Amino acid sequence: MEIFIIVSLGIIGGYIAKKIRVPAGAMLGAIFIMIAYNYFFKEVKLPNNFRALVQILTGAYIGSRIRKEDVKGFRYIVKPAFTVLLAMGVLNFIMIIFMVKFTDMDFVTAAFATSPGGLSDITIIAYDFGADVAKITILQLIRLLSVIIIIPTIVEVLLKKFDNGLIKEEKIRKDIKKEEKNSDILKIILTFIIAIIGGVLGYKLNIPAGPMTFSMAFTAIYNITFKGVYFPIKIKDLAQVLAGVLIGTRVTVNDIFQLKTIGVPVFIVVIGFILMNIILGILLYKTSNFNLATSFFSASPGGMSNISIIAEDFGADTPKVTLIQLTRLIGVVAFYPIIVMVGIKLLNLN
Repeated sequence: MEIFIIVSLGIIGGYIAKKIRVPAGAMLGAIFIMIAYNYFFKEVKLPNNFRALVQILTGAYIGSRIRKEDVKGFRYIVKPAFTVLLAMGVLNFIMIIFMVKFTDMDFVTAAFATSPGGLSDITIIAYDFGADVAKITILQLIRLLSVIIIIPTIVEVLLKKFDNGLIKEEKIRKDIKKEEKNSDILKIILTFIIAIIGGVLGYKLNIPAGPMTFSMAFTAIYNITFKGVYFPIKIKDLAQVLAGVLIGTRVTVNDIFQLKTIGVPVFIVVIGFILMNIILGILLYKTSNFNLATSFFSASPGGMSNISIIAEDFGADTPKVTLIQLTRLIGVVAFYPIIVMVGIKLLNLN
């Protein structure tokens, strides 16, 4: 019963935010209403598989938008993906220096607190290194929230100022409505069955973003082979709301009170990651054939599923954004612990 109330509140928050034209409103409205609920009423505990559900829905939507032409164009994302990884690594190192110099954090805690990887994965790895996991969790939440809240607004402003013919949400919705006329309930059911099979497999394999990656891959493969999948636009909005509920419920009352004691680290994280996103977004825009929205969302150090599900609202090429985000996530999880270990040895912190 409680989960029904929570999701209903998220839908209300998302609906209001979209009505007043807040960028990425479905997600942001749900986030803020969940934070308010946690603060004024009681902290929400979501079911363990709720995150997997959100990722499966997101993966199904992205997979349903992938066509054969998109696959042919994937070879063009190799250079941008490595550009993002390398540039993000350099900028991340600068953030670590600032964090160590201007706060009382040790090197290991500062490194994981400013990591552009997945919140859950980074927190688990940080625990093994003996870092201050409480501070890392809060600052990683701040990273996630600041990017999701601020970057869509920046992209919205840039698109209005530099109108370069990008497809916007209204046109996207019109195109999808045309597809709806040729769709039926069987296609929708089939899409969800395929996505769930892939998502459950990804969940069982216990790899980063597994449910999303596998549901996306299964749906895309079927769509490319048989052209028989369909994902209603309203379900996409629901996926954004559920993602917002997931993020918002992570912000506890204790997290809010702790912000008073870690003001400088919070400032470094917010400013650092927003500047990182802007610098990388401009770099990608100048060095690739990506449009403005695709460049900024591909370079975003936010949550992979969250960024991917809102990117298309701004005219971004969602499959490209998702693949570069996946490269970032895997790259950070695979190589970040090695980089931290090297840093510990060089600084003689053993």
